[in-house]
Order: sequence, then C-alpha cells, then structure tokens
Amino acid sequence: MFKKVKTRLFNRYLFSIFCVVAIAVILVTLLIFTIYANLQVSSARTYSVHQLEQVCQMTDMLYSQMRSVNNQILQNSNTNRCLSSNTFNRLIEADAGIKLREIQTARSYTRYVSLYNSASNRFVSSSTADFLTDDDIAYYYSRLPDSSGADTCLLRMIGADYATQTSKTRYVYSFVFRVQLRKGGSPDLIIVDVDEDYFADSIGNLRTSSGFQQVILLNRYNEVFSTNVAEGDSTRFSHAKSSNISVEDFPELTDTSGSFSYTCADRTEALVTYAKADSSGFTIFNIVPYSNIFSGLPQLAIITLLVGILVLGIGMFISFRTSARLSAPIEVLYNNYVKKSSGDHDGDELDELSKAFSDMYMKTDKLEQGLISSYSDSKKRSIQRLLHGECDQIPNYTEVYQSYGIDLTAPFYTVIMVSAASSEQRFGPDDPNYFIYNYALENLVSEVLGQFGSVVTYHNSHNTLAVLLPLQKMRTRKSLCRSFSACARSCSASSP
Repeated sequence: MFKKVKTRLFNRYLFSIFCVVAIAVILVTLLIFTIYANLQVSSARTYSVHQLEQVCQMTDMLYSQMRSVNNQILQNSNTNRCLSSNTFNRLIEADAGIKLREIQTARSYTRYVSLYNSASNRFVSSSTADFLTDDDIAYYYSRLPDSSGADTCLLRMIGADYATQTSKTRYVYSFVFRVQLRKGGSPDLIIVDVDEDYFADSIGNLRTSSGFQQVILLNRYNEVFSTNVAEGDSTRFSHAKSSNISVEDFPELTDTSGSFSYTCADRTEALVTYAKADSSGFTIFNIVPYSNIFSGLPQLAIITLLVGILVLGIGMFISFRTSARLSAPIEVLYNNYVKKSSGDHDGDELDELSKAFSDMYMKTDKLEQGLISSYSDSKKRSIQRLLHGECDQIPNYTEVYQSYGIDLTAPFYTVIMVSAASSEQRFGPDDPNYFIYNYALENLVSEVLGQFGSVVTYHNSHNTLAVLLPLQKMRTRKSLCRSFSACARSCSASSP
C-alpha cells in the first residue's frame, strides 16, 4: 500500500512539473514564431516598397527619355515634314526613316521609333513604312484620351522586322504620344517601342526566393497594361494574359507608396505593396502571398521542434529529480504519521496526510501546554524553597535561579506579602474574575516595586502574592511599605 502511495505522490509531482516545462516550451515557441513572422512581414514590406520606389525612378527616367525622343521628332526637319504632310511622299518618308533609325540606335533599350500621319494614313518607323488598317488605327487611338498632348503606355506584341508584321513574336512597351502639327484633321501619333527587357530588369529585384508572385503595372489613367507573373523557382517574371487579382477591389491609395493585405480570388492571403511614379504616372503593385514570406518557417519549426524536444528531455530529467526530492519528505511523514489499515485506503493520500498533520499539531499543542505548566510549577517550587531557605537542596541552584531571572548575588533581600482584597471580597478559583484579579494584582506589584530592583512574584495562595525583591542597599520594611503605599495610591489615583 505504501509503495502505491509513494508512486502516486511521485507521479503527481512529476506530472505537475513536466506540465509547467511543456507549457513554457509551447509559449516560448509561439513567441518565437510570432516575433519571426512579424519581423518577416515587416522586412518584406520595407524591402518591397524600397525596390518599388527604385523601379518608379527607373520608369521616370525612361519616360523622360521618351519625352526627349518625342521632342526630337517634332524638331527635326525630316520627321516634322513627314508628320505635317497631307500626301504620300516616299522621299520624305525615306529621310524620316533615316532620322528615326538614328534616334533608335542612340538608345540600346529602344526597339522601334515610329510615327503615324493620319492625313496620309502612313506608318513610318525606323525599319519600314506602310499603311495601317482600321483595326490598327483603332488600337492606338482607343487607348489615348481625347485631350490634346496626351500620352499613354501599353504592352503589345510586335514582329521581328517591323511593327505591322502579321506574325507577332516579341513584347514591347509602347509609349504613344498624340501630336498635332497640321491645322484641323485628326491628330498624328509618335510611337516609341521599348524592349521588354528594360522593365523585366527593373522589376527583377522584386522577386522573392520562390513561390507565386505578381507585379501589376498601371498607367497614369489607372488602367492595367502589364501583368507579370513568376512561379516556382523562376527568378524572372513573364507576361500573363489573365490574373486572379482585381485592381478595382484594391483600397483607395492615398500615399505615393505603402502596403495592405489582400485576399485573392483563390482565397490566398497576400501582402500588396505599391509605389507611384511622379513623371510617368505609373503605379506598380507587388503582390506576394504570405506563404512566400513565411517560407523560412518550416526550417525554423524543425529547429524549434528539436530544441523543444531537447528542452523537454532536460525538463523531464529535472522533473524527475525535483519530484523525487519533493516527494521524499512527504513519503516519510506519510509513513510515520498516517495510520495504515490492513486494506488499501480509498481516500486521497494528501487528505490523509492533512488529517495526520492535524492530529500531530493537536498533540504538539497539548505537549506545549504541559511543558508550560511544568515550567510554571517548577518555578513555583523553586521560589517556595528559596523563601523557606531550602534552595541548597536544588542541584546547581545558582544556575537554576538565574534561569528564572532571580539574582542571588544581591547584597540584601526582602519578601513582601501583598493581598488587595478583604476576607469578605476574596475571589475563589472558580470565580470568572479570578484570572483578571490576579493578573491586575501582579502587574500592579511589578510596576510599583520595579523601581527598587528585579521583582520575582509567587502566588502563595489564591489571594496572596509573595514578592521576592533583591536590593542593592539596606531598606527597612517600614520604608518599603511607605513607598509601596505611596506608589499604589498614585497608581490608583491615575487609573480611571
């Protein structure tokens, strides 16, 4: 039975301490994951916004170059003549084509530089000249607002040799400028095609380590003209014809750069960062799913799990040692104080221990009361022998009386018998005021006679108090009685 109780006590401590260690490990793990996740999101947000601002600077630089090309075409005599002509003239177009080729070769990222004369319906580029179909004309003009001097940017496929080739093989970003050199009539167009590699290199630094990611470009009219997607381990973005992102669902952008959370059509939670370019008017969105940002969590989880297992192992060892140490004294107490019956106890061992401790405290209290009573009786007998001149019958009586506070080295002694009640007013031991009477009498004597030396009191009877008073100089009984009476009257007069 005792072995069973011992096992239960040990297991209780072991389970309690192990639970504390396990909960501590879980809380620390959650704290680490929370801190890591917040740091990852904050770092990804800051990095993405910074990279988007750099891309905006590059698009502003490109847009400034495109404006410069537009001004060169308007100011050059050959290209100006080609735009302002109302008729078809191959010599003028040839001179304009040569100038357009010079402008194109001056910039490595420019693929084609073209102009369109709406009066002659002629399309002249740095590589070819031809008529445009109605669909081609509508394609360009539909993307420009009605206001004069407006411009836009669009992503389109062009041919290997010239812009109007039927077989489309290459993506370019086309900057389209509306110009008006002739009086009346439809406006003309200047089109500068920029190789897609320029933007691919610009947004390349936005790519995270792996996973699905999108970069969406909006023109100054908040129209999506380019959607770029990277998947898997690809390090570069490619153009996508469709997207699971609806820009119309984005919140209103009040700052030039910032971030927000967005739920995609496939219910994927993503972090969206954005930045606006001042000159070009582009708005660039970088959409990164949170799963990409938390890609390092599995490795961290494995490391945390291994560390947690190690900590739990150490905690198990500490729990084993601690539980054994804590349960040992309780096992001893249980073995010594709990009454063991022939059969197993049905109650809890802690309840039994509590009952045993209560019994032990009661026994201790009775023992303490007996010791106090024995001490009081022993003191009375010792004082009685001293008053009767029989102190030498006590072995080592000097040390014994010294332990009771009686100084036997005083040169003089006197004994005073005090009784404060008449024979008619004596209190008996059964009277409820007997204790208060004796307590008050003893305090009064100690206070009055304490001025002469150390006072030792002895209840000679239930109504008489004997006082042993050591003196440093000789005093007669009459002088002591007069002093005692005067002090007693003084105390009686001052008491309420």
